[in-house]
Amino acid sequence: MAAQIGLGALFQGLWNVLRWLVSLVLLLVAMAPVYAWAPDVAHAWRWITPGAVFAILATLLTSLGFSYYVTHFGSYDATYGSIGAVIVLLTWMYLTGLFLLVGGEINAAIAHASLEGKPSGEHAPGEQTRCPPMEG
Repeated sequence: MAAQIGLGALFQGLWNVLRWLVSLVLLLVAMAPVYAWAPDVAHAWRWITPGAVFAILATLLTSLGFSYYVTHFGSYDATYGSIGAVIVLLTWMYLTGLFLLVGGEINAAIAHASLEGKPSGEHAPGEQTRCPPMEG
């Protein structure tokens, strides 16, 4: 598309680098709130956590791997027909979800092992859980 518009090889090279940097930033913006608000414990907001770094890098490497596979070995459409693209997409989504969960476990393990962290399942003093127990 860049050649048709007349932007040339410099733009193509720059775009190939920038799209991964933009993906990195978007993944960070998407995962930071998940790791901040999903655990039911009080803790400080951090944009970058070890679990987020793992999840983002693993997601980007998986995306690179799937991109390489589809480009070079992508005969899945001949084998599975049009449903092949859906199979590849669902596999990528499954792996991304797995990396998100493993990243959360990494953050929890580090928080439990650190001196300022809390034991497993502990809340801040006087804090209620988000789902109070049912009465009756």
